[in-house]
Amino acid sequence: MLYSMNLLSVMYSVNRFMVIARCSRQLIIRAEYSNVRKFHQNVRDPSFKELYPEVIHDLRVDHGLIAEVNSHLEEILRHNVLCRNFYAVLPVLTVYRLVSPKEHQTSDNLRLANILDWCTEIATGAYSMSDDMLDGSETRWNQKCWYRTDMGKAAVNDIQLMQIAVYKLLHANFIDKPYYNNLTHLFTNAFYNSYVGEMFDNNTNRMFQKNRDISAFTMSKFRVCADYKINHFGYTCPVYAAMMLADVPPKKLTQCIDRVLQGLSYLVQIQNDTMDCYGDTVKYGKECTDIREGKLTWVIVKALEDANKKQTEILATNYGKDDDKCIKTVQNVYDELRILDKYKVHNQEVIDDVQNNINSIPDEAIRKVLQLCLDTHVGIDRLILE
Repeated sequence: MLYSMNLLSVMYSVNRFMVIARCSRQLIIRAEYSNVRKFHQNVRDPSFKELYPEVIHDLRVDHGLIAEVNSHLEEILRHNVLCRNFYAVLPVLTVYRLVSPKEHQTSDNLRLANILDWCTEIATGAYSMSDDMLDGSETRWNQKCWYRTDMGKAAVNDIQLMQIAVYKLLHANFIDKPYYNNLTHLFTNAFYNSYVGEMFDNNTNRMFQKNRDISAFTMSKFRVCADYKINHFGYTCPVYAAMMLADVPPKKLTQCIDRVLQGLSYLVQIQNDTMDCYGDTVKYGKECTDIREGKLTWVIVKALEDANKKQTEILATNYGKDDDKCIKTVQNVYDELRILDKYKVHNQEVIDDVQNNINSIPDEAIRKVLQLCLDTHVGIDRLILE
């Protein structure tokens, strides 16, 4: 009896310690996540929102008979850009402040950096609106997707309006700059590559749904998709736009910079895919639909790499079906393969690889920019997954 009581006492102490440890760990994770969110919130400089009236002025339609277009445009921007207090992509203003000499950071140049942030945020908003329609998503940034409001299919025109708005802003603010042509080419290239990535993603999904050939999901395809969908507006466009504004040529570092940006894009995509599968929907800010829709993700690719013949057949039969039982079956296979544990290991491997590439860049200012990008994504997935 005494032994039993001592055992019970030990078990109680161990359980109590585990609860305390778990709570402490959650506090640490929350602190880390809070710091990341704080980064986003702080870098969205107040001057970004202060430029809103100027942005609207540059985009206004002056014809009196269709003046209601202006109020509709404002509604689109409020819903898809001003709805959040953090940047959706790397801020041009932050990069500009890091790479440009202090004497170059005049009020006019800082305003132009903010204009470029409006361009990247509007472009990203347009891309997200399109992505949501194609995926049939319900929410984005903890609110209804734009097309899920009373807009419906008319949202297609709003997406096109947002895309053209980027070029209107560039023309209104940079037409007299020597780098104007390079700047518009940068945004055109970002738009084109991002939508090529989206098309590649959707084509892969469509071919799988048509033939039910799950071998269509490969790691090489996933890497290409991640680079095209994430990299161009997420990193390449903000970094090189800021360098143009600062009159800082990339010299011979373009290849090194691009290698880091591609690694960051891959990191962001594996985090997004894992959070979609395992994350808290409220914390993640959007409904998790990848399994239901049969998307090309790191999670399914990794599962197929490690699955035995029986597990592969189960995934081929159940993946991409709008059926809760099929979704649960796929999730059970993921659990059998310990995909979440493997993600945690691989996530750290990718972070280490990107860090090594950053450390190899000799330019201190550019190294700081890229380090900031990496630091933003270290730990951001943990609160959502745990």
